[in-house]
Amino acid sequence: MYPIHLDLTRIRISLVGSGEAFARRLKQLQEMGATQLTLFEDDLPEAHEIKQANVLMVVGLDDETSAVLASIAKLQGILVNVEDKPDLCDFHFVCFIKRGDLTISVSTNGASPTLAQEIRAHIADMFGEEWSKIVALIGKKRIEWKNQGWDNKTVGDKTRAYIRAEELLPVASCQLSVKKDDSTPVLATDNWQLATTSL
Repeated sequence: MYPIHLDLTRIRISLVGSGEAFARRLKQLQEMGATQLTLFEDDLPEAHEIKQANVLMVVGLDDETSAVLASIAKLQGILVNVEDKPDLCDFHFVCFIKRGDLTISVSTNGASPTLAQEIRAHIADMFGEEWSKIVALIGKKRIEWKNQGWDNKTVGDKTRAYIRAEELLPVASCQLSVKKDDSTPVLATDNWQLATTSL
C-alpha cells in the first residue's frame, strides 16, 4: 500500500450502504471536505450511476451484494472500498490525527485496526492542539526564507535548526527485545522519534 492524501473536494464519491455504518462514513467524509457525494442509503445504484463516480464506498451491506457492486465498479475502472472486506478493496482507510495543516496517519494495512487505533491515540497525546499553531508558524517562516532567496536545501536546514532549537520534537530511545519464554518481540520506548520531510 502506498499512503496518499486525497483532496475530497475534487473526487466524485458514491457511498452505498445502510445503518450506523453508513451514517458514520458519511460524517467522516463530510468532515474531511467531501463535496461531490452521491448517496445510496438503503438503496442500490444502477451500473450507469456507479459509472459516474471516481470512488465507490460500500458499508453495512451483505457479502454478496457488496461483491456485486465492487465487481461492477472495478470493471469500469472505479476505485472501491468495502468496509471490513479487504479482498474487495483497492484502498484502505487509515487512523489519523489532524492538527491544522498537520496530519499524522497510522495504518496496519488491515492487519489490526485496533492496533492502529491504539497507536493513533498514543500519538494524539503527544501532538496536542497547539501543533496547529506550530505548523502555521513554521509555514510562515518557510515562506519568509524562500522570499529571501534561499534554496530548498537551505530552507530545509533552517527549518530543522529551528525545530531543534525550540525542542519541538522529543528525541526518542527505542529498544526491541525478545521475551525468553515465547520469543515475542517487545518494543520498549521512552518516547517516539518521527521521520520528517523538509519544510
